Amino acid sequence: MRLFGSQSNAWDGAWTVIAFSVPESSREIRDMFRSRLRWRGFAPLYGALWVSPRDHVEELEENCASFGVEDYVIFRTADQTLRGKNLITAWSPEELAEQYAPFIESYSPWVEKVEAGLVTDAEAFRVRTMAMDAWRAFPWNDPDLPAELLPEKWPLAEARKIFVRVYDGLAASALAHVDAILADAAPSLGGSASCIPIESGR
Repeated sequence: MRLFGSQSNAWDGAWTVIAFSVPESSREIRDMFRSRLRWRGFAPLYGALWVSPRDHVEELEENCASFGVEDYVIFRTADQTLRGKNLITAWSPEELAEQYAPFIESYSPWVEKVEAGLVTDAEAFRVRTMAMDAWRAFPWNDPDLPAELLPEKWPLAEARKIFVRVYDGLAASALAHVDAILADAAPSLGGSASCIPIESGR
């Protein structure tokens, strides 16, 4: 499993662009379609012209069909052939970066505690669950843009490193806490939690 923010795919220098029209009478469908585009990592350059630096052509065609969007055009274009407005301006790098500050501030202190063995099993379960809950929200708001398009020292890299070290580092202790609860509440199930995969899947 690829963990969000791993930047494992180098950018090929091309953009996926979709222009579409949904009538005002189908506003609900239009809003749902826009939400799907955002989930795919797209952003609106203009009202009905959305862009992404990833190749989503096949998925977009499937999405258009499933939402009943018939009036559209999808194409891929090389970055160096574009003239005028830079497509990266569809996003605000400042806003994307700011969302990681609370996560880094909250969980970076736990890295030292984890590596020093100063976290109890109960704390490990609580903190690991909270970290995962916070981390899973980022893909909704961050399009996971290629590193080639981002400023240096992008905070996602630091946040991801902290998440992996906390999440994986607390895994054994968190599962020990679950096993202890199971052993107390249902002795026949003691040790069952140990069968659950514990790593983040880097």
